[in-house]
Parts: sequence; structure tokens; C-alpha cells
Amino acid sequence: MDWEVSAWPYEEVTLCEIWKIRTATVTSLGEEGWSFTSLLQRARQLARRLHTVAPAPGCVGLGVDEGIPMVLLHVAVLEAGMFFLPLDLRQPLARLESMLVTAGAELLVAPSDFSAELAVPLWTLEALVELPDPDVTLKRPSPRDLCYVQFTSGSTGKPKGVLCEHRQAAWYALAKAAAEKVDESSTVLLTAAITFDPCQGDIFCALAAGASLVLAPRVQLLQCLSEVLMSSGATHVCATPALWHLVEEGPGHFSKLRCLSLGGEKMTPKLVDQWASAASAVQLRNIYGVTEATVYQTAMVMSPETSPQTAGKPLPGVRVSVLPWPEGPDGEICLGGPGIARGYLELPELTAARFCCSQQERCYRTGDSGRWMEGPDGRLLQVLGRRDLQVKLNGERIELGEVEHLLSLSPLVRQCAAMPWGQGNLLAYVVLEDGEILDGVAYLCLTAHCDKHLPRVMRPRRFVSVEALPMTPNGKIDRHALPQPGFEMSQKAYQLDTVVSEAEAGQSLTSLEKAIVLAWASELSLSEHWKLGPDADFYALGGGSVQAVRVTRVLRAVLHGGGGGKARWAEGNSDWRNPAGDASLFLAPERAGDAECHFGLCDGGPFAPCALLERPILRQYAHFLASSGVRTSQTDELPDVEAEEAVLPRALESAIRSNREILAHALLVAGADATGDLSARAGTTPLHWASSKCEGSMVQLLVSYGASVVHPTEHGALPGHVACAAGNADALRALLDCGAPPRSRDGTRQSLLHYAVRSGDVATVQLAAEAKAELNCRDLQLRTALHWAALNGDASICSVLLAHRADPHPPKVSDSLHRRRTRLLQETPLELAISRHPENTALHAVLTGDSGDCSEKKVLLIVVSFALLSLRTDLETGLG
Repeated sequence: MDWEVSAWPYEEVTLCEIWKIRTATVTSLGEEGWSFTSLLQRARQLARRLHTVAPAPGCVGLGVDEGIPMVLLHVAVLEAGMFFLPLDLRQPLARLESMLVTAGAELLVAPSDFSAELAVPLWTLEALVELPDPDVTLKRPSPRDLCYVQFTSGSTGKPKGVLCEHRQAAWYALAKAAAEKVDESSTVLLTAAITFDPCQGDIFCALAAGASLVLAPRVQLLQCLSEVLMSSGATHVCATPALWHLVEEGPGHFSKLRCLSLGGEKMTPKLVDQWASAASAVQLRNIYGVTEATVYQTAMVMSPETSPQTAGKPLPGVRVSVLPWPEGPDGEICLGGPGIARGYLELPELTAARFCCSQQERCYRTGDSGRWMEGPDGRLLQVLGRRDLQVKLNGERIELGEVEHLLSLSPLVRQCAAMPWGQGNLLAYVVLEDGEILDGVAYLCLTAHCDKHLPRVMRPRRFVSVEALPMTPNGKIDRHALPQPGFEMSQKAYQLDTVVSEAEAGQSLTSLEKAIVLAWASELSLSEHWKLGPDADFYALGGGSVQAVRVTRVLRAVLHGGGGGKARWAEGNSDWRNPAGDASLFLAPERAGDAECHFGLCDGGPFAPCALLERPILRQYAHFLASSGVRTSQTDELPDVEAEEAVLPRALESAIRSNREILAHALLVAGADATGDLSARAGTTPLHWASSKCEGSMVQLLVSYGASVVHPTEHGALPGHVACAAGNADALRALLDCGAPPRSRDGTRQSLLHYAVRSGDVATVQLAAEAKAELNCRDLQLRTALHWAALNGDASICSVLLAHRADPHPPKVSDSLHRRRTRLLQETPLELAISRHPENTALHAVLTGDSGDCSEKKVLLIVVSFALLSLRTDLETGLG
């Protein structure tokens, strides 16, 4: 291999050996900072307590993702001789559980408001601190002990864990400090999320260099990054270009900023021009790296003339080579050096394929295409992109294969292909199962499926239905031949970003919704032919996290007029997951007096970007703003918005009523509840609807997802009664096979046979009778199933009932009971048949069990008797 090597003496050490205890500090913005001496003392106390709940060298899941407690837990786990698994607790629970189980986590440390049940014990930091301090001597880890496991997207549908040892993490901390000149005079601002390994890299680098580490809430970084930079006095920042685009001021505005490292995605030429100009005192570094080789491995100090593809030279100790591809002038970037991770967790074959040996040294094959170019100081690495299905969105590495695998788990989808679309979003092309179309319910189903199974950054926000995916001659999906989604396609395929006429849009939107539409159109660059209705979807229009920040900035300015003062953050809880926020801070200007405009708690004022991301439908977002006290100059009432939790049940009801079993199955997989009540019909469950309208396979499907065969409606009707009433023998057979009780009655004391008889379906009556449904029981009107069959004039059903030994002459009840129950006459089935159907001789013959003249004489006698009874005025005949 032709290696480019940055020689650097490095001896294997652990992180615990390189902390600069005397000078390092940790500060959360707006709070009093901690010296690292104080933090380390508390971390070691916490480390001893960890030994009482988990054995070393076990794994500790870390779900505390902000503030000084996050750093405290990082250090405590390592001082305890354990390793940690950083987690975003907003991810789907199934994914969290998979990672915890795969990593063998002994416990999960989470915020106090997290209460989900997972496969590992749940602890809060407060609960750990309250444990008695045990008499335990902490054993220092060795350089080859695990430091952390970082999960990245995996092509098989499951995330893959990268195992980072102490020696790799310590090397990176020291190498970054040397390359970026981080020292005791530096202030490092942490911008990366806990699940993005630059977070660990910046924490460890700052502590190893004796620098000041400054933390800020994630939402605060998104909403006013410029103010955070100013108030923190940051000298060193590592971020993604997408995040840095939120800084509107130029480099001259930040006098203390010395080094800006941007990576994870390609810089724009505009950003390079602004921040790498000769007038800038900031060193702009374009960094490139992979988690498998520890954070980043190469860097290029940019100038306005430098291509954003230029990744520059290796970090101290790193070795870089470009291995030729079988075809083409470029090659695969291969990395070596002290940062190469141990491998993938429990994936030996993939580890062997990607982590290989060269010249007695382990190296990692990245899968990225690259080439060498000549620069003033020697060869420079250029990164050209991926050769496989891996992309980067908002700085995070995503395997399109994992997105496609999890989306294809929907029973609605036969094939799919995911592609990057817009700025930081994914688009999915789907081939639906036979007979299915991408209408509103199907679109909602796919969105809900992705919300349940995929982290937010990996969720497609637009779907396009195609009859088939284009294929290459060797049988692979031809992604270059997929149609480009445009305005015309959004009309052809159902989209939640509904396109309506200008007049309709004007009539249907409130003043607050119109203000939101203007902000969306401005920040999403929508052309004039987009006329948005109340169901418009922010994601489907191309919105993402960066666009959400810009939109909310515009709305703040428009709806508050700048607030009369500079924005500042309210003190208090900064947990952005609370969607309600402090609405009192967002009253209309006339109610706010002369007070300075507060942008609310970091988490959840109405203008927090996450509030829009969690409510991407226009009317839902407007309703949220209005309910939080946001007003426009006009006062109009906002139309009622259907509760978000009611959408899936309504969709499931629609699928069942239209007998779309595949769609119903897909909705259940996406999280629809097979057991809940539907609409305003108290007690009516999806199984009741299916029992009425669908085949037995739909019934079996719902039961397999927990639907109860004995759940009554408000009138006491079980699904079996509904199937009988509809004459749905196939559904009744499925219910009986699933354990439905044949001898059940409803609130009017009617049996399955009462319902089946009234349906007029002989097969249903036969099935209910064979299942031993109650045959001669009386309802509240004192009628048996045979009474109802006679009343309906159905001779064939009467024959079935009599064949199963229905009593044609049920005994009369006492007069007192009869008067309490009904004012109808006490009649036998034959008497009912004669009075209701006097000319239906076939019915009469079945009920008498005779034929010919004898039968006619009996009938004549009964008719005369009935005529005499009808002269009585104290009884109703029930014939009206």
C-alpha cells in the first residue's frame, strides 16, 4: 500500500491517565462552572456506587444527554473500570432495547422523566448518588479495555456497535489537542449530540488538554448559536456545516474564536468563502473521519480556493492509503494508526471484512472513494463520496439499506428504495402489494411505520409509489433511473402536502396559518404554484431540522416583532422534550407589557424547532401555537384539530370498512391499536367492524394483535353477535376458532342464534347451531330464535333450527313475568307465522311438522283461535 503517514510518538495510555486535573473546567452555559478537580472527586464517588449495582468491567447505558451530569457520568463510568453506551432516549424503544441488549448493558442511567420499560434496570443519577458510599478500591482500566460502544446505522436493518478502547480514545484526545492547539487557555464549546462521537472526542480532548469545556442545551444551540458562541467565549468548535449555517454573522463578530472544525458533510462554497477568507482570524478546518477509526482522521486548513472535497493531511499518528477500485481512476480510502477501533460488536464476519491487516498493522477500509492530489506541502486527500448505500444526513452516517430494510417490514410494501432528498431529508420509492394504492390512509400508515421503527434522522418524509423499481442488467436497483420527485409527481401520488386552488387555500386558512405558510414558503423556497392547505406537511415539502430553525426564527420575528429587546433564555429546566413549555412567556405583545421578549425555556416554548418537527402538519402546528398563547393581529378561531392519537384508529377503521387487509396489517405493525374503541361508538372495536364486513382472515389478524373476542359494545354485543347479525359465516367461524364463546348473550339477552336468524343467512345459522349456541333461550321480549325465524317468514332457517332440536312449542311463562317483560302476546312460533305470514304454507308446514290436508286443518283451527284472542283489548299483538 502507498501510505501517507503523519509520524507522531504515542505510547498506549488510558483516558484516566491523561486528565489535566488542575486546569480543566466544565461549565454549563448560564450556570456556575465546576473545576475538574471537583468533578473528578464526585465522579470517583459515583464510580464506587456504580460497583454496587453493576460489576466491572460491565456496560452502562447513558441516557443523560446534556449538561454537567452528562460529563460527570462519562468520567464516573471510566473511573469505575466500565465502559458506556451513549443513547438518545427519543429513539424508538425497540431500537433502544436492541442496542442495550446487544451491548450487554447492566443498567441504564436516564433522566427522572423517562419511565419506559426496557430489558435492563433503570436508574437516575439522583438515585445513584443517594446510595451509600461503599468501601471499594477502584481499579484503573488498561489501555486495551473498552471505553465506549458507539452504534452506527447498519445495512442489515440493525445498528452496528463500534468498540472503542481507552488507547484509541486517549490517542484521539491528545492528537486533536496537538493538531488544533487546544491547551489551558482554550475554551471548547460542545455542539455534538451524545450519540455522535465528536461529543466524546471534544469532552476527552478538553479534559486532557486542561481546557475549559462549555456545554449548552441542544435547542439553545439550534435557536441562537451566535449568542451561545459570544457568551461562552469559545475558542474551539467542532460542528457540522448544517449547524454552522445557523450562524448569520461573519468571523469578525467572534473575536475569541480561533479554530473551527467542520465535518460530517460537505461544506458549501459560500461557507468556505466567508470563513476562510484572508480577513478571517479563524482557522477553518475541513475534517474527515469515520467512527471505526475514532472521530476524525484527516484535516485541511481551508482557503477560499480550496475545494470542499479536500480532506487534507492525516492527524498525528494516522496512516492513509487509497486502494484502487477494480475499475475507474479513484480508489477506496483506507485508514491505519492508533485510532483503529477493536471492531464491530458481535459481528465477527463484518469485522474481518472491514478491519484488515497491512504491513503488520490493522487498518480500516472505509468504503469511501478518494484520490490523492498535489498541494503546496505535498499530497492531499480528496474525498469523493460513497461507493455503497451509505449517505450522511445532517452529519450522521446512515445506511440506506437499514432504512429500506425497516420500511420493507411494513406489510404494505413489497419493495422500496430510499434516496437523499432536499436538505437533510430522505425520499422513499415504494412498490406496494397487489391491490393497494398510495392514498391518504396508506401514506399515513407509511409515515407512522417510519415514526415507530426509525430514528428521526433516518425517517423518509416523502413517499412516491411506483409500479416497479428500475433494475440494472446485473439485477440491482438502478437508483439513477428512479424518477425525480417534482410538483407534477406530488399531484399524481397522494401527498400530505395537499395542493389546492388559491381560492380554496385562502378560504380555508386562518390568519395564524397564513403566517406559517408565508414562513414555510420563504424558508423552503416554494414556488408560486404551491398553494398550501391545512393538511400541508412540513417534511413532505422538504423541511428538516435546519429549515425548522429558520422557520421558527421567521415566525418569532413576525409574530413578536422582535419582542422589543434582545432574546434571552429563561432560567429553569432545559429538557426540550417537554412540548408544552412556559406559555406565559409567549403572550401577545399587548399582554406582555414592556417586558423583554423571552424565547422561553430551551425545550418547549412554542417557537422551539422541535415543536414544529413534532407537529409537521400545518393545522396541528398552528393549533399548538395558538394554544400556547401565540396571536396574530387578527383574531379568528382556529378550526378543531383531530387529536394526533386519534389518527391511527381512524385509519384502521377506514382500512377495515374497505376490507383492505394488507393495509390493516400494515397499520397494526405501525402501532395502531387492535383493542381500542373506534370513533364515538362506545365499545365498538376494530374486531366488531371486521366481524361485520370482512373475511375470517381479517378477524384472525386482529386477534393476533390482541383484539378480544369477548369485548362487548355498550349494548353488550360481542364480535360474534356482530358477525351473526351480518350473516358473515366466515368471520363467525374465525371467531369461534379464536375462542369466542358460542353460548353468549348480549344486553337484551339475545344469543348468537337470535342475531344469525335475523340476518337471513342459512350458513351462519347452521354454523352457530353446530357450535352449540343457545337454541331455546328467550330474549327480553320472551322470544326464542325460532320465534324470530317465524316472524321473518324464513322456512329454510326454521328447518335448520328444528333439525338442531329447537322447541316448536316453548312453554309459556307465568303471567306476572310476561307482564313485567312485554305487552306482546304470548305466542308460539307457529302462531306468529300464521298471524304474520298467513299465506306462507311452506313455513306453516315446517313448524307443524306435517303436510297435506291434516296440516291445513290444524292451521285453520289455529287461525280461528288467534281471531278469538285478538278480540281482547288488554294485550298488544305486536303485529303493528
